[in-house]
Amino acid sequence: MKKLLLKPMHHRGMESIGIYFEKDGTIQNIIQKQCSGKWSRTKRCWYIPCTRKDYKLLAGKLSGNALLEVEELRKYLVDKKKNFAVLSVPIPEKAVEAIRSKPATANPSKPDPAQNAPHRLSKENREALQQFRQ
Repeated sequence: MKKLLLKPMHHRGMESIGIYFEKDGTIQNIIQKQCSGKWSRTKRCWYIPCTRKDYKLLAGKLSGNALLEVEELRKYLVDKKKNFAVLSVPIPEKAVEAIRSKPATANPSKPDPAQNAPHRLSKENREALQQFRQ
């Protein structure tokens, strides 16, 4: 059974899962056709978006055909979760009141370009980004 190494990576401005393995037409076909994987010439690997949905699809389609080595990916995601927990420290009530009392500077009739921008962030990551911005 072939071994596939899954590593976190940032490619083309998005968080991705790099898929490294020795050349195998069957596995390559599954990644490309069934999991919407893309080939990166610069990273020299296949990759998919770093979302739970895409990971589960990949793992499901490859079960029985390959063993997934996910230790690096797991470590990255655990560290990311820890860092997010640190960022989501409760805000003191005084700060919340100060924010509420300030008039809104943004023009409400003008849409936020970040909301309409084409991106491949998962719903969870978009919500986390929005919380971070606030």
